[in-house]
Amino acid sequence: MYYCTAGTSLSKFIESRQCKLSKGHFPYTWLTSYDKLYENKLPNYECFDKNKTTQEEYNNLISIWNDKKMTSMFDYLEYYNN
Repeated sequence: MYYCTAGTSLSKFIESRQCKLSKGHFPYTWLTSYDKLYENKLPNYECFDKNKTTQEEYNNLISIWNDKKMTSMFDYLEYYNN
């Protein structure tokens, strides 16, 4: 297992291992209640932060949703957190 020592940063550690680190995309402002996690499709592109999610990235999320056979936002939340 690898650890970051004091005085180092996670980004430099990841770079040294030649890994790619990218933040996922989640419609934070759309998720206003727990019940929305029961939705059976990805929210519209407009529900994602356009400063952080491009249309191309959103289209990729739809492909991931379909490829992984997601059936609810619970599935997407689990994917997002892993």
